[in-house]
Amino acid sequence: MINAVGIVGGMGSYATVDFFRRIVDAFPAQKEWERPRIIVDNFCTMPSRVRAILYNERRDELIEDLCSSVRNLLNAGAERIIFACNTSHVFIPEVILRVSECQDKIINIIEACAREISVKFTNGGGD
Repeated sequence: MINAVGIVGGMGSYATVDFFRRIVDAFPAQKEWERPRIIVDNFCTMPSRVRAILYNERRDELIEDLCSSVRNLLNAGAERIIFACNTSHVFIPEVILRVSECQDKIINIIEACAREISVKFTNGGGD
C-alpha cells in the first residue's frame, strides 16, 4: 500500500480541493487511518500553463515552480505524485529531467485514463 500521495495543486485551488476529495474517495476505508497520507502543495502563484504552452511565456519559471512543488512533496515523504492540473502534464518530461528522483513517482493521470479507456474498449466494455 502507498503510505503517502502528493498532489501538485493550486492551479485552480478549487479544482485541487475537488481532486483531493476524489483521491480520498479512491481509497474507501472503514477507519480514517486505513487511507494513505495525502500531502497537497497548493502552489497557486505559478505562471499560466496555457500561456507557457502557446506563447512560451514564463515557461522556465513555470517548470522550476513545478519542480519546486515536486521536491517539496518528495521531501515531505510522498511516494506517488499527481499533478491536479491536466494542462501541467505537458511539462512532466521536463520536470523529470530536472528532478530525476521523481521519475518513477509521478502518476500521469492523462496516460492512466487513456490506458483505462483502451482496456475497456479492447475488452468490449466501451459504450
